[in-house]
Amino acid sequence: MDGMPRGIVERLEVVVSIDPFLGLKALATYSGMSVRTLRSHLDAQPDAALPCYRVNGRVLVRRSEFDEWMRQFRSRGRPSLAAALQNLASAKGQPHAR
Repeated sequence: MDGMPRGIVERLEVVVSIDPFLGLKALATYSGMSVRTLRSHLDAQPDAALPCYRVNGRVLVRRSEFDEWMRQFRSRGRPSLAAALQNLASAKGQPHAR
């Protein structure tokens, strides 16, 4: 080892991109949804369906594609509360009917 630098590695960072294909049971565990619910999303209209790969009778979903598909369901706040507040605001501007 003469001539080779010596030192102590204090920190080693390994970055590995993991984007596995998940079967429906694994996807159910990952997502917190039931297999039945996932199957209903697989069978939805093509523009709204969960993207998947069908290989030898197995249904596989790439985790990154599932995450991307889930983004369409993201919301903030409570939609029912927002609607109620909007109705209240519009009702304030109109006279009460008697």
